[in-house]
Amino acid sequence: MFESLRIRNYRLFESLEVNCLHRINLISGRNNSGKTNLLEAIFLLANGAYLESVLESGIFREPGQVYSYHPYRKFRQSEAFWKQLFYDLDINRTVDLEGMIETENQFEPLQRLTLSISIKRPEIEVIESIHDPDDGDAIRNGWGNSSLIFSSKFGERSAVEGHLVLRDKRGRSYISSGDHPPIEARILLPSAGDSHRDAIELASLRTKRQDGLISNALKIIEPRLNHIVDNSATGEPLIWADIDGLSELIPLSVMGSSMMHMTRIALAVVNASGGVILLDEIENGLHHSAMPEVWKFVAATAEKFDTQVFATTHSYECIQAAYKGLGKDGFRLHLLDVRNGGSHKVTFHPDETDLAIRHHIEVR
Repeated sequence: MFESLRIRNYRLFESLEVNCLHRINLISGRNNSGKTNLLEAIFLLANGAYLESVLESGIFREPGQVYSYHPYRKFRQSEAFWKQLFYDLDINRTVDLEGMIETENQFEPLQRLTLSISIKRPEIEVIESIHDPDDGDAIRNGWGNSSLIFSSKFGERSAVEGHLVLRDKRGRSYISSGDHPPIEARILLPSAGDSHRDAIELASLRTKRQDGLISNALKIIEPRLNHIVDNSATGEPLIWADIDGLSELIPLSVMGSSMMHMTRIALAVVNASGGVILLDEIENGLHHSAMPEVWKFVAATAEKFDTQVFATTHSYECIQAAYKGLGKDGFRLHLLDVRNGGSHKVTFHPDETDLAIRHHIEVR
């Protein structure tokens, strides 16, 4: 698990340090205080130079990107978009992310994970050419064009680099990615989600006899649920639900956003075993009365699969639900605030969280 985080020059943050992290971390703050930016930074740090996952996550793409073949995935990107990753839009800065990771090694209980992101415009001769079937041109594997460079280092391991290369007049980019992320990570954004992928992941869990966890999570929202199955009756993989009183199974996707959101939370916790999940607006679509049980499920499942959770919220009821479901010691509450153009963080001690909730003190 992450024990602490340090962020420099990423989006809203010129400098931010977050300490005293817990297995369950709830992040509050006003609009544009950096809550989503913090989740993004953790996700980028966990993935290191493994850009395949970063591009597919939804945090690093513009609408209309087109993917092609591996290892060079083609999509449309612009340097103007890259600028948004850097504090004050200053591409002469370097984004520096750092996390201290708890280990089971008694001689080295903490390991440092770092990631730097920078834009480079080197002049370099072509090392090799790969034919581009679309336009007959060549993909030049020499980084002779503007590139966004990700350099990641974990503990004593050698540094690994990944590249996003801006290369032609049509604004198309290519990536060269690391082989695997340093830490398994999942991020859930309110507007993201893929019903087909959900079904495929459920099928994978079923082979490990872990699909019952997802059903248990959904019963918090819909007590009439008997079980769920992955099925391709429509020609595409989908999750179907067996509901008391209905003569046939129905697609889970027609049962409302709350069921899909809860499904994805549960899938993320299980599939990020030993890693982190990042939940933006965790209460999105969920009724406040269900949230204490949602928190209990998330905490118990995260403990079982050794997963660390970072979740954001705008809702005071969501914070109250975490307190009710987990108790003052079951999570850490972090408040992000923007003062005088800078970002500040306050982490509440469990006793302070207890005092704030019992006396209805504003912590958002």
